[in-house]
Amino acid sequence: MKKTIPTDSSIHTGEVLFNKEVAPGICRMRIFHDEIARTSLPGQFINIRVSNNMEPFWRRPFSIHATHADEHWFDILYRVIGIGTQKLAFVKSGEIINFVGPLGNHFIADPAITKTSLLVGGGLGIAPMVILAHYLIQRNIHPIVFYGVRSQSELCSLPDLQALTSDIYIATEDGSVGQTGYITESVDAFLRQQTQYNELNIYACGPNPMLDRLGQIAELYHVPCQVSLETLMGCGIGACLGCGMKTRNSEKPYVYVCKEGPVFQAGEIDFSE
Repeated sequence: MKKTIPTDSSIHTGEVLFNKEVAPGICRMRIFHDEIARTSLPGQFINIRVSNNMEPFWRRPFSIHATHADEHWFDILYRVIGIGTQKLAFVKSGEIINFVGPLGNHFIADPAITKTSLLVGGGLGIAPMVILAHYLIQRNIHPIVFYGVRSQSELCSLPDLQALTSDIYIATEDGSVGQTGYITESVDAFLRQQTQYNELNIYACGPNPMLDRLGQIAELYHVPCQVSLETLMGCGIGACLGCGMKTRNSEKPYVYVCKEGPVFQAGEIDFSE
């Protein structure tokens, strides 16, 4: 059996089981680590040191995508867009990576008041939705997935989601599959057809404009909505103060996503900036 080499209570090392491209410019990495596989909750993330030298200096945050406690692994998804993810894409199976985690809070689900949940992922915002769907099913909450991407080629997590639920709505900006347009339009159309909303909940992750629009839709239909924010994070523990987001609360005008999030109630965040 492959082994994880611990360093201290927060910094871990784990062996890479595979690191492969699953869609154009999008990679999936599987890491062997028993503790993360067993204890991670949906919405939490890890911060990976992508280089052994000073460039880049800051770690990179990645949502935990999927876990398998019995086989002791967890997965992340990432898009290769900058120097950090370019370096990560060259990591080979069998190499050891250094990371901090699991970090952050997580999505909250109460089966006593929620029977059906809408899981909305925009682009790589789909990453936490696979682990979340597992989590909800274990609590007898039915997941309905809304998956929005630019083009059909980016639907990298579709097989994982299809193994969990048959209720999947897809929207592509180029119309290559599913509805043409933004996934928020599909959520709006779905809610418009419902006759009651008291047992629904929305969970979302994606670009800020998408989350902003979802918050407006959730408010219109009086449906609770939790959003996981995507922002630049350096330290992952609230020390560098680089991930501030404006709130609607004048007494607490800013929150720090890595330390107080990444999951918030949609109504808490002011997306105007």
